[in-house]
Amino acid sequence: MEFETFKVITTILGVSEFEFEYNNKEYSIGHFEKNGYFIADKDNILAKMDSVIEVFDSKAFDGKTLEEIWYSIITVYWDGLGDADNWFNQLIGDDLFELINMVYDSRYNKEKFDYWGTLHKLFKMENEGKIVLYAGTYSLANAIEKVDTEEASFYIYEKNHRIGFSLYINRMGSSFVLDKNIFKNNHKRLYKRIQLSNILFGEPDQRKGEFFNMKKSYKLLAFLKRLIKR
Repeated sequence: MEFETFKVITTILGVSEFEFEYNNKEYSIGHFEKNGYFIADKDNILAKMDSVIEVFDSKAFDGKTLEEIWYSIITVYWDGLGDADNWFNQLIGDDLFELINMVYDSRYNKEKFDYWGTLHKLFKMENEGKIVLYAGTYSLANAIEKVDTEEASFYIYEKNHRIGFSLYINRMGSSFVLDKNIFKNNHKRLYKRIQLSNILFGEPDQRKGEFFNMKKSYKLLAFLKRLIKR
């Protein structure tokens, strides 16, 4: 695995346990219960950090950073699943990584991120069956046709892992973020007409997505049950 791939994944998803050998020493990178991270050797904790980003700045490995020693480390174990490439193939895969990489660019590489480019990528991934639109101000197909959008939100998930993300644009800017809560009940308020549609901008309600399709199915099922009881 390339170092940049590891950095993108761990920056966005975090890392719970990463162990390896370097220069005949055993090291581990792990996560404290209270949102902190540590670097340790076999006997001692070498450094404590408040965020995973600080892990990459630390020179805990004989005065070098993880990036500087990356291609010299051996016997890698990531969450107990063996080498990093095996971990990637089992738990991430190319489709999920593509989304994680877009989140990384949105957060740290602003020059690489733009709303329209990301929207077109998501539309392409939807057509290829890689992602599902869970709830959106518009369908992705309709969204790419609107060149004057002032405000819109889209909640999608990667099909194989069902991990959620959201893309939004408003007058303050735009962003693409990891959103693991899109299926939870407390998120449903965000899909209401006043929240998600653009009726306040004088548009008709054009919300689309799997969430609304399921609601229609539930209503139809309830209607059929009432008919049967008559």
